[in-house]
Amino acid sequence: MKKFILAFAVLCLIFSGKSFAAIDTSLCPRPPYAVSSGFPLFLSNATGMNFLLTKIGEITLENQLKKELGAKFDVQIYAYGAKNLIDGKFKKITASAKNVTIDGVHISSINSESVCDYNHFVTKGDDVYAAENFLSKFDVTLTSDDIKQTFAAGKFAKTLDSMSVKVNNFIVFKVFDAQAAIVNNRFDLSMKMVSPIITGGKTKTISVNMGLAVLDGKIQFTDVQLNQGSARMNINALLPIINKLNPFMYETTMLKTKGSIVRVSDINIVNNNINITGSVFIPKTSL
Repeated sequence: MKKFILAFAVLCLIFSGKSFAAIDTSLCPRPPYAVSSGFPLFLSNATGMNFLLTKIGEITLENQLKKELGAKFDVQIYAYGAKNLIDGKFKKITASAKNVTIDGVHISSINSESVCDYNHFVTKGDDVYAAENFLSKFDVTLTSDDIKQTFAAGKFAKTLDSMSVKVNNFIVFKVFDAQAAIVNNRFDLSMKMVSPIITGGKTKTISVNMGLAVLDGKIQFTDVQLNQGSARMNINALLPIINKLNPFMYETTMLKTKGSIVRVSDINIVNNNINITGSVFIPKTSL
């Protein structure tokens, strides 16, 4: 069970926060489920083994999430019984956290919850595979302060440095000091730029505000506008830089399973809070 729980921790690195997205549950396994019942289930409950193993699993998973993400999660496992849990079978699993920083992004609230009534994972060597289709719904909430902290912590400093161009110590193009916040329910981004061609060799502040939308299951910036007082320049010339500073673009691998899908279904900015909902689908793997 320990190997299963440890590896399953990777599966639960899913973001979440207030209202869950609708998911196509027709992809879930259909009953009857291959779980032990009757006397074995009665025995595990009567002896306390079900409660004990569930708690061990939850604590182990919480510790693994802490190790992998550097964040404290509250995990709850809903088991069919001790024997089923040892076999990697369970009813549901949830994971939640508040005020955490994951991969350099500060997040106020995360919640994740499996969708199907029956879930089954198996191990082969050091790898974990879904013995049945697995679906999870997630929701994440970020505040304007989260965005400010993320940029202030320097997550994007290396990205900006990689975009700067020098020739024999002569600055051809340099972007630095990026700052961001949510203002009037828009993503507000400012940065300093110096270039002999674009800015005449002078340091100028470029400030823009943008909307956020879901396109092809990913969060992208939309409707980019220059803020008042910003240095005037072609918005299209800024887009490659702006997209590089998108904190919502990420790569995800789920248990090395081909066909796994992480999809954002909706994003809203309300009261300068960003609310994101989505789903994860990991298809059944035949070993």
